[in-house]
Amino acid sequence: MKKRSRWQLLPKLAYAVLSVGLGASSRILAAAQTQQQVNVNSGPVIPLEEIRRPSTISSIRVSPNGKSLAMFAVVDRRGSIFLAPVSGTPRTLVYSDSKLPFTNVEWSRDGRYLIYLQDRDGDEVYHLMRLDPAKAGQTQVPTDLTPFEKVQVELLGLPPRAPGVVLIGMNKRDPSLQDAYRLHLDTGKLELAVENPGSITGFFADPQGRVLLVSSIRNDGSRELMARSTERAPWRTVFEVDNSHALDVLGLDATGHHAYLRTNRDTDTGQYRILDLATGSLTPLGAHRCGRFDSGALRFDLQSKPIAEECVAERAHVFTSDAKLNQAIDALTGEEGSVALESVADSQSAWVFYVDGPGNPGQYVLYDKKKGEMRVLFEHRPWLKGKVPIGK
Repeated sequence: MKKRSRWQLLPKLAYAVLSVGLGASSRILAAAQTQQQVNVNSGPVIPLEEIRRPSTISSIRVSPNGKSLAMFAVVDRRGSIFLAPVSGTPRTLVYSDSKLPFTNVEWSRDGRYLIYLQDRDGDEVYHLMRLDPAKAGQTQVPTDLTPFEKVQVELLGLPPRAPGVVLIGMNKRDPSLQDAYRLHLDTGKLELAVENPGSITGFFADPQGRVLLVSSIRNDGSRELMARSTERAPWRTVFEVDNSHALDVLGLDATGHHAYLRTNRDTDTGQYRILDLATGSLTPLGAHRCGRFDSGALRFDLQSKPIAEECVAERAHVFTSDAKLNQAIDALTGEEGSVALESVADSQSAWVFYVDGPGNPGQYVLYDKKKGEMRVLFEHRPWLKGKVPIGK
């Protein structure tokens, strides 16, 4: 699958879980390596410059109401953000920067702003920037919401029940430690959510934006999760794994009393589990659909209930809670194609998928739930169409 937008993110919240895949050039090489027999004379030679050529569109995000698309593209070597209706056209330029590169864009949960992370002159010290989509087609100067020198910002999530707020991590207090903050997009006001005592490596919030779960890695490589009932309550250990097991927190439920995990404790593969933060007990989250492979990312609705899960096995696939949509995905990919969920509206009226496969270097496809149909929005690298005999 294609490489996702370069957010300085980790999958630390239910509403900020992102999937990572291979870039187009890596995908072509990796697929070739997995073939039992490769005939080097079976297809056209693709010039390296064509593989390296920037894609027409490299990221698409559906607005929360499902009516607009925010798209990132490189145009004339400039990182650019465009706005379009869900039909994909016409596109209107929101912002373009020829001096400072960036490769990401996201909507605020209320749809009022577009936000992105950007460093300065390649120093890899990221700031959170804000744009107004209502000013698309006009000249606007982005607002730096974290205008602090030598302070690294990480976007942790966008709480669905606090739409004007984002969760960020910053090393503002101590350069060696990341603390968690709530940032108000209107004013730039910061609220300290968790002060890191030195051992915390991950922060996880409920839909209201309250950080009620954290993770840490011990000196021996084992991991622990610590929970609290409120932001004023003390931390207590609720779950542990040794250094031979994997552990990822995918999000908290609507109550803040349960966490969705992916772990291979007591199994051979990483599988979804629901952790009761009061008792520490684990229960499976449905059947494991990925066979001998690990489960992938989870996507959630506004009530923090899982609506889609991703599986990267022999090919990438998406399973949703909508049977009709699952049938449309199967029809779209066939037996050899791969698919990843790029974005979904909070209303679930519009879903954007990224699809590739034999002879298909990549497409963005929109699922219109009301009409029950898929339609191609954009070709990822149209000049490679028919030149990529992956799987042949």
